[in-house]
Amino acid sequence: MGEKAFTEQDILVHLMSSLIEEKPDLKVVRKPYLGGSAVTHSALIGGNKHITSAVARV
Repeated sequence: MGEKAFTEQDILVHLMSSLIEEKPDLKVVRKPYLGGSAVTHSALIGGNKHITSAVARV
């Protein structure tokens, strides 16, 4: 689980990871503050990151 370098995304990484880890057979590698959109998108497309959160800024 990895996210962009924003406080909101950092909180979401840890919240979502904790929920996933409640299942005894699932483990999460947390990688907060990966960088900008291009870095996180490349990680998702390249298979290095499998879950991302989406936070809309208004």
